[in-house]
Amino acid sequence: MHGGCLCGASRLSFTEVVDSWYCHCESCRKGSGAPLAAWAQVRADDLELVGDSLSVHTTAAGSVRHFCGSCGSTLYVRANQGECCNVAIGCLDDANQIEPKLHRCVASQLRWLKLRDLMPDSLDARIPPMDAREYHRKAKSPEITPSSNVVLREVRKDNLRDILLLDVEGGQFRYVAPNSYSLAQAQFDEHVWYRAIYADETPVGFLMTTIDQDDSEGQPTKDCPFLWRLLVDAKYQGMGFGRRALMLAIAQEAKRAPGKDFWTSAVHGITGPMAFYLSVGFEDTGVDDGRERILRYRQTPRL
Repeated sequence: MHGGCLCGASRLSFTEVVDSWYCHCESCRKGSGAPLAAWAQVRADDLELVGDSLSVHTTAAGSVRHFCGSCGSTLYVRANQGECCNVAIGCLDDANQIEPKLHRCVASQLRWLKLRDLMPDSLDARIPPMDAREYHRKAKSPEITPSSNVVLREVRKDNLRDILLLDVEGGQFRYVAPNSYSLAQAQFDEHVWYRAIYADETPVGFLMTTIDQDDSEGQPTKDCPFLWRLLVDAKYQGMGFGRRALMLAIAQEAKRAPGKDFWTSAVHGITGPMAFYLSVGFEDTGVDDGRERILRYRQTPRL
């Protein structure tokens, strides 16, 4: 992997990443000029440097920060001549190659910075800790394809963390709540039914339904099955898993509420799920409930 500074005077390269994380400490914030820093740990003997404009600054803790003396870009940090260096992910030519697997120093996190990724250290304290290497192993899913078998499985203690770590891409945050919030809501609804979505043996999403109890005047969904939440992880979108899982849920709810149409609602937006639901067979009712459009999937013949 290759990277360098903003002006191009300093270049670096390495072959293998040992670990990766976000850091919220004050030192990393000040050193990077950002609300948090993203680091990729590499072996010191694997890091190659090109250029003669590199400058250094030794912190009070003994870490040596290496940056370009021409443009000031942070490149990497080495702590007390340790065996590893922490390379700034942002300086890489293709920063998408390395995804941080851990949050560190979250006690120093800025109050206005809201985390949605549910990585270790940002998880609820009741969930057992997990280091970055364990997370990285779990994140390396078996090779799956659009033809992989899709099944719905219960969320249990042994797969809870995997389900919590599933999430959509940044532009979709406003359309669906994280799985942690969905599971919390499920504890307060006696009619709820929720399952993890698996492709072969890989967890790829989560869905949750309920029997709607909204008795507002003119509310058509009263006592009908209602899709409350559907989330397919960003890595597995576009493979048909959400569509097939939804069909399984509709069949399940037809048994629980025979003769009732299946309903959901979707937030308006260009990158929202409206087009997906219409392609599955939902009808746009033209009725809004707040900022969401009510959609119907007919289980009963149209009169």
